[in-house]
Amino acid sequence: MNTNNIYVDLLKSTSNTKITFLSDVKTDIKIDKRGKFNYFYIPFSEARGIAEFISKLDNNFYTVIPFLSVNGRNDDPHLILSRQILITRDSSAKVIHDYLNLN
Repeated sequence: MNTNNIYVDLLKSTSNTKITFLSDVKTDIKIDKRGKFNYFYIPFSEARGIAEFISKLDNNFYTVIPFLSVNGRNDDPHLILSRQILITRDSSAKVIHDYLNLN
């Protein structure tokens, strides 16, 4: 199996049948964590909002830090709900929604 096929398989399997955490990535894989933070407000972690967010991603890996905020503003105090979740545009909105609503 060539490297390109492995990459495509990883994109398609990340957070697709179960949540993939950033900490699940093998240490021999180098990750550049210097990227800019972006915020995407999804009220009450609704499934449709999660699906819309995922549909806007390009063909890369992304980390998501889900948090609660009283007013939905990134500068307000907030509570982090989970470790960093690794997602792609092929991730399952249902798997992510179920995880956030059950934990």
